[in-house]
Amino acid sequence: MEIKVIGLGQSISHFDEYRVELRVDGELPTYSEIDEQLQRIINVLRTFRGERAVFPNYGSRIYLLIGENYSPESEALLRFYVKEAISSLPEFRNNDPVKRIEIETWERQYIKCKIYLDLNNKEFVVPIELRGYSEQ
Repeated sequence: MEIKVIGLGQSISHFDEYRVELRVDGELPTYSEIDEQLQRIINVLRTFRGERAVFPNYGSRIYLLIGENYSPESEALLRFYVKEAISSLPEFRNNDPVKRIEIETWERQYIKCKIYLDLNNKEFVVPIELRGYSEQ
């Protein structure tokens, strides 16, 4: 098994940075086959739900978890918010690509996790970092 980094970029809003890692068994799919779906997933996770007036149900509510202590309930909310955001995309309304979410770090002002997706029978890993800032 091999891990390839297929994208790297700066972020906006509460996201410090994002990285897209591709885990592949066997033949590597072409970039054009995976790029569009992955980019839509990253965009919906980076957008605050309700931020776009024309599409009030587009986006994610994971930013609401900044400032929360870890608990089983907050972990369940993270999972719910990720699946809610991705399922708002038309191609995923009846097909949930989220296979699992691994939380690496959960502090009140910093959450780091990996979202494992199954797209076109290939596994993709989307690392997410949320960082909150207090004004002082």
